[in-house]
Amino acid sequence: MDKIEFGKRVKTMRKKKQMTQIQLAQMIGKKETTIRKYENGSIEAPWNVIEEIAGALDVSPFDLTVDIEQLRTDIKLQENIQKAFGTEALSLLNDFDSLNQIGKQKACEYVSDLTEISKYKAEDH
Repeated sequence: MDKIEFGKRVKTMRKKKQMTQIQLAQMIGKKETTIRKYENGSIEAPWNVIEEIAGALDVSPFDLTVDIEQLRTDIKLQENIQKAFGTEALSLLNDFDSLNQIGKQKACEYVSDLTEISKYKAEDH
């Protein structure tokens, strides 16, 4: 999650607690300007500060940093890929995703080359 989204979540949860930026800052030993910068996304909070903010707001650090809806969507997508194409395809996509741009281009070239070799082609294609 990016620092802007994190800041929005901090602000939303702080307001739900009817807490000011000054109060939150005092609770975690920071300046109000620092809280403002976290909330507007101009600086990134280190993990230990995220934990302190979460504690002050009585939420989990993951409530401030993880987009649960996006996570659910990602998991559903992976389940659908696995159902449609099998575990190997899902593994291949995850491996592909771990490559940099040059690696991805090379992988596509290799797969394209393999489709030209009859012994690697699927029977029904």
